[in-house]
Amino acid sequence: MVFLHSLARWATAPVVLTLVTVGSLAETPPSVSATVLVKQPVANAAFTRGPDYVFTADTKAKVKRAAVQQLKAYGATVAPDGVTFFIDSPRNGKSGGLLVSKKNPGGAFFATPEVHDVVFSPGSKYVSVLDDETLKVTVLSVPEGKVIKQFSGAYLARFRSDTLFQYRTVCQLYEVNLTGEAAAREVGPKLCGGADAAADGSVWIVAQPSGHGRVLSLRSFTTLTQIDGVTGNTNLIPAGNSFYDPSVSPAGKRICYGSNGRLSCYQLDTKTVDTLGSLDPARLDWEQNDQLMLGASRSEIFTLNFADRTTRKLIDLEGIRYWRFFPGGTRVYVYQMGSKVLDLETSSSIEIYGKKVEVGGFVPVPGRTDRFMTGNEVGSSRVHYWVDVTSSKASADANAKPAAASTAKPSTTAANSKTQAAASATSTGVKTGTATSTKTQGTASTTTVNTLKPGASSATATSTKTQGTSKAPAISTKMN
Repeated sequence: MVFLHSLARWATAPVVLTLVTVGSLAETPPSVSATVLVKQPVANAAFTRGPDYVFTADTKAKVKRAAVQQLKAYGATVAPDGVTFFIDSPRNGKSGGLLVSKKNPGGAFFATPEVHDVVFSPGSKYVSVLDDETLKVTVLSVPEGKVIKQFSGAYLARFRSDTLFQYRTVCQLYEVNLTGEAAAREVGPKLCGGADAAADGSVWIVAQPSGHGRVLSLRSFTTLTQIDGVTGNTNLIPAGNSFYDPSVSPAGKRICYGSNGRLSCYQLDTKTVDTLGSLDPARLDWEQNDQLMLGASRSEIFTLNFADRTTRKLIDLEGIRYWRFFPGGTRVYVYQMGSKVLDLETSSSIEIYGKKVEVGGFVPVPGRTDRFMTGNEVGSSRVHYWVDVTSSKASADANAKPAAASTAKPSTTAANSKTQAAASATSTGVKTGTATSTKTQGTASTTTVNTLKPGASSATATSTKTQGTSKAPAISTKMN
């Protein structure tokens, strides 16, 4: 069990000041540094423990799996349009990835030694590919895959809009207009350390000391600075002088970090802090404009609702190593030995893979809860499958209404899914393309498996329908 702690808010509480050492830290700490006083934030009221979720197996749910391509891949990212995607997969012995779209279903290949982060612009007009080996970030046009800009020394990148692009070296944040010829401009001061950022680049953080440009786990930091991605103004975050795994929530509402075995989240607009017990700060997921968090203790997974300040146990961690929200926060995907979709609205669970299958990776489609991508093997690369899920317990399914706005992280997938009627037809044995109908082990669901040619989108084998999509930039890293 995880215990959630928070100090009560007292009107006459004393002001607590902390000494923080500040400096521009590169590979080694500077010989001269400044010391400033940081006012400690007011602690919010504690969360209330709500009833545990209890899920019933939906054995009549329809699950369809279709191989994205026969080539194995390391990861994938789906654009905000829900159709375009970038899949990290080598071709003809060369490392890189394919940019797949409706206009180019065979994919435009971009060769690069190591694909680490892939980010689409809000309107799916551009995609940036960050190479962790060469520390270069390349902006490609969609759907052509033409190189628009390339920047060296980059560790992290974000799109502020379809034309404004930001990237950060180990010591400096830059912004460039992709439609102009002007050089990139500096945003904020020189500040060396590990960085993280909101999905839209509105909020950045820098953790010091660190000679690496991204926040690394298993190390402690002494200073945490917020950079406003628009103005460049900075603000010291009162995280103490020994914290770890700091991160920015996707919508930029909160900055979270671990300290002394406890998770804390600092709310930027109110300058207050939530102390959230023994949740792992390195493994948080967010939805609903940063109002809904998914986190885990050593043995259990919890949801935390910042709107009504309640927390509920989702499920035990036995047999589960990874967990992610679907867009909108009404469904959760849990996986390792086997995988399930947990529907928070209907309290039902839908088996995707049985417990004998080691599952790796989750790639959501912006704005969709009925379609995603996953892999059926754990390893450096794996075969990726589109999965379409139709619950028998939700005739007026959540997908029939627009999903809650999502600024989620790493997204991934390509073609849109079919209508529910088409999904029902294929799932009950009606063939689509070269599909063959097979039963899913351990459930009454029907699974149709499509094996497509390399580079082909699953859209070529199914009738598709565009549903509501999120306009947040799609961001992804390697899949677990």
